[in-house]
Amino acid sequence: MIRRLRWRFIGSASVALLVVLVTIIGIINSAIHERAYNRIYTTLDYIVAHNGYLPKVKGQSDDNEYFTPETSYETRYFTIVFNKDGTLAKASMDKVAAITKEDAIALTRQVDNDRGHIKYADLTYFYKVVNKKDGSRMIVFIDGTNQSSFASSMLSMSLWLGFGSFVVFFGLLCLLSGKAIKPIICSQQQQKQFITNAGHELKTPLAVISANTEVMEMMNGKNEWTESTMKQVKRLSGLVSELVTIARLDEREDIMLEHFDYSETVKSVAQDFKSVAAGENLTLKTDIEDLVFVKADKKRLHELANILVDNAIKYCDENGTVLVTLSKGRRVRLTVSNDYRNGANIDYSRFFERFYREDSSHTHIGKGGYGIGLSMAESIVAACKGKISVSWKDNVITFEVLL
Repeated sequence: MIRRLRWRFIGSASVALLVVLVTIIGIINSAIHERAYNRIYTTLDYIVAHNGYLPKVKGQSDDNEYFTPETSYETRYFTIVFNKDGTLAKASMDKVAAITKEDAIALTRQVDNDRGHIKYADLTYFYKVVNKKDGSRMIVFIDGTNQSSFASSMLSMSLWLGFGSFVVFFGLLCLLSGKAIKPIICSQQQQKQFITNAGHELKTPLAVISANTEVMEMMNGKNEWTESTMKQVKRLSGLVSELVTIARLDEREDIMLEHFDYSETVKSVAQDFKSVAAGENLTLKTDIEDLVFVKADKKRLHELANILVDNAIKYCDENGTVLVTLSKGRRVRLTVSNDYRNGANIDYSRFFERFYREDSSHTHIGKGGYGIGLSMAESIVAACKGKISVSWKDNVITFEVLL
């Protein structure tokens, strides 16, 4: 559990950082892209407003922040004008050197909107189309290669910097996450220690109460009071044992992997519970495929089958049926199902939470557990690299384990 908690912390912090980085990179590059394109199209509008010519300015332009005395010398552009009948009227090419007049005219045939950009060789030309009142058509092209390259370079650089920052942060997070969750680990260890110590301390008075009650029964015979006392002592002893068990549940023990016949294990567990089921007026059926071998911890998988069958008997409807199946396809599949007509409108995702019990289960007076067994089952399956799930259909609840 500590390992899962640590990786959840690392995952949450990493996702938060990723969101922040993506947001910052997106905002910065959107601003750069918008400014670059806005400058280009503003210049195009200015050229169009001056009939395809970019005039010189003596000082900072009051019309636009981008225009300076150097603008007319820095800007590479050309203007093509067609007559009403589509013939060439004018081609102003004196402000460019990278494209010929013929190629410029050919470039106009690729224009399909009032404004946009076109690739020519390794250059990017932005354009604007103006249809004049006399029927003529003017197209102004401006070289925006530097601006678009700068925007692309900034995007590439920011992505690499963002990726590098994320990698460095992730590494530091992995190194320092142990210290970050250390208070939680200490708190959990203290809770475990308290539960274990309290469990051992409670066993002594329970043993004394049980022994005194037995003596009273020997002297005065059994009666409803002594039977009730013994029943509650037994119930409290079970709770103490399960509390101690769950306190130690997350302690990592060495998994003893062995290749064994799981069919025989499940058959043995089912056979042990047949008398219990019969005592509860239940029918226990099995459909266990022979020679289903697995490589896992035999002790843990035996406990897993015990937990699931015991749980099915506890919460099965009166005069209901418990079915245990085992089969092997691509994976070993163990299912334990039982009749459960009150299973509608239940949040089954919480069934594996510790100490969780659905209120409807309390109708099973004297048989209810403490919400520990299924949590133990989930831990066992996780230790064996498997998957456990629960589903309800047609008044039958089914627990499925894939190994």
